[in-house]
Amino acid sequence: MGGGAAGTSARQVVADLGKVPMLIDEHHVLGGLFSGGLGIPDYVGVSANSDTLWGRGRELFKNTITKMKADGYVEGTKPTGQTPETAGYGNQYGDLPERYTPSSAVYARNLAIGNARTLVDIEVVGITKDGGQGKVVTLSNGDTITCKQMISASYSAELGMAAGVPYGIGRSESRFTYGERQAGSMVTGGNLKADRIRNPKGDIWRGFQGYPHHLPGQADEGIQGYDYRMTWCIDDPNGLPIQPPEGYREEDFADYIQRAQAYSKYQNMISGQFIGPKILTTNGNDQYGLPRIYGRAKTKGERLKFKKDHYYAMCGQFYTAINSSKVPSAFRTDMQRVKLPWRDNVEEFAFQRGWSSMIYARETLRMMARRILLSSEMDIGYANVRNSVSRGGYHADSHLVNWSVNRGGGSRQDGDIDIDKTYFGLPWEIFLPPAGIISNLVEVGNPAMTRTCFCSYRMETTMSGPAQAAAVACCLAIDAGIPVSLLPVSTLLAKLDQMGAKR
Repeated sequence: MGGGAAGTSARQVVADLGKVPMLIDEHHVLGGLFSGGLGIPDYVGVSANSDTLWGRGRELFKNTITKMKADGYVEGTKPTGQTPETAGYGNQYGDLPERYTPSSAVYARNLAIGNARTLVDIEVVGITKDGGQGKVVTLSNGDTITCKQMISASYSAELGMAAGVPYGIGRSESRFTYGERQAGSMVTGGNLKADRIRNPKGDIWRGFQGYPHHLPGQADEGIQGYDYRMTWCIDDPNGLPIQPPEGYREEDFADYIQRAQAYSKYQNMISGQFIGPKILTTNGNDQYGLPRIYGRAKTKGERLKFKKDHYYAMCGQFYTAINSSKVPSAFRTDMQRVKLPWRDNVEEFAFQRGWSSMIYARETLRMMARRILLSSEMDIGYANVRNSVSRGGYHADSHLVNWSVNRGGGSRQDGDIDIDKTYFGLPWEIFLPPAGIISNLVEVGNPAMTRTCFCSYRMETTMSGPAQAAAVACCLAIDAGIPVSLLPVSTLLAKLDQMGAKR
């Protein structure tokens, strides 16, 4: 379950090993964030030690370059200090793209999926178990799937939730739970902003949390801000104009108009890297506060409502910036240079032509299981982590977890986790649900680790490694006639080494 970089990589491995995979996703297209607007792969981290890709996962990202070249893009400068005239897709670690377009990702995704059996725009509503194994998956359309092993490779944990696997949400560990100095609330005085915090209607700005009530290090349900990863045209006469979201009312964006009084150029709203002279890939814009609602969502319908609300808030800001006479004229004029791409992201879109099909969920749930990865294990080196099946390596960071109003005026943002990491090991046990719940499920999208660890693990490129390991384990378990949780880990590790896994 889950058709992103992790799920598609796992599907290929299952097929490589002679088994029959079924790939399911609740979204209307496969590819997840990989083909839904990612654009800047998160292996472009602190050093070559963040390059965790191997096997089919590495192949997925490499194949985007083939399409980029076919579309006339060229390798250009690195992101830092680039200009539109010289920028190109770039290369990272020799064979991986630094940046890519949605169409190149769709090309690579289609190669990875091939003629596999797939189901999209569907919801898992139940799992029938027999002797602790999930035997039949029931879908929202009434269809059922009989399966031998299952891999959960989505942020929403649909399979695990249906099977009764327990999950935690947000910064649920305090600084004292496991002795992690970066755990819990990070409210500090260092991020004070002296701006006004009320719009003309007297409301607190959209996304603000009210007055902070947690002490530093205290557990809460804070989750990183979400956005849409977008691809934008700049000064392109073929670019598509941004349409207003359904039901748009300018008065709903009075808070944004107030903030925009300090803006003068599109870079005040968009930060990104150019793929070519007139096209860049970027975070569209962050939303704060709403994420904790998404994390609590239990159904596809609830997640879709969040996505629509998020789209309205974010798209409305862009439309307001381009069209409202209430924003500074210099800013409005410069924002009119920004349009949606005309040859990328125009078929697999959401809400309006050219809009990204995938929300950027930086974090949602984390499984509560028999073995939990702690941040201290991220510091001892992958070779010292017992039963590691793949590697992490991206620096642990977080974004816009909480933006609160100060009682004396102004606002402040939570302090940010930002821990540089080299390679660290991901032990097999953190992907297995608690004993006695379901024995033939592997949880890749939301494994058992502290929130500090998840701030590094959360990258699509990192998840593809454990997903491939899970696929290998499931195939070996099928051959042995046992549920995957009973597979001897030594058997799995030997097969991974034979395959050249980066673990």
